Amino acid sequence: MGFNSNKCKVHLKTAVIRINMLKQKKANINQNAKREIAQLLNEGKDELARIKTEHVIREDVLIEAYEILESFCELLLARLPMIAHDKACPENLTEAICSLIFAASQSEIPELLEVRRDMEQKYGRQFCERALRNEGSCVNKRVVYKLSLQTPETPLVFSYLSDISRAHNIDWTPPADLMPQPPAIPGAFYGQAMPGQSMPMPMPGQPMPMPGQMPMPGQMP
Repeated sequence: MGFNSNKCKVHLKTAVIRINMLKQKKANINQNAKREIAQLLNEGKDELARIKTEHVIREDVLIEAYEILESFCELLLARLPMIAHDKACPENLTEAICSLIFAASQSEIPELLEVRRDMEQKYGRQFCERALRNEGSCVNKRVVYKLSLQTPETPLVFSYLSDISRAHNIDWTPPADLMPQPPAIPGAFYGQAMPGQSMPMPMPGQPMPMPGQMPMPGQMP
């Protein structure tokens, strides 16, 4: 059974509908979750608020991924006559097609499975297998990253919590373990100058000495 552009058109349109439904659903869930997080912060339950915030971030990232996939579906709908006419995959559509194939089994959009079958009928199984393995980095990098569902980094969680507390007028100070830590500077030890500086690093709990406060040679403890 060969490629049918009319069926592919239907599958792409239903994928767009599904994506919009998922985006709206996730946005509504996140809005409610942020109110719950604000209440947790108000009650001093910071750790539970942090866990719920990580889920909110992952959902936001998925929404962003779905927006990219939606744009690729719309692109293929506009270029469907070209896809049907050309035997080989057009170079300027490779990323969009490979990204939709890759996302078919990495997302909550079952209609993309139908799109993947359409592309397999058009370009062959090997083409789809290469896309699934992301050979040659053919899949959009943002799609790969956003569908990977990695644990959000602490500074990003801290930023979300701060925004939520401000939006809901919660007087909240982040605990020390949520504060972003400055990157370590190799070779910088207490009592030793950092690269490009003449003043040594202060001991823990001591302020950085001003130039006029620097001890003279022989006065160092």
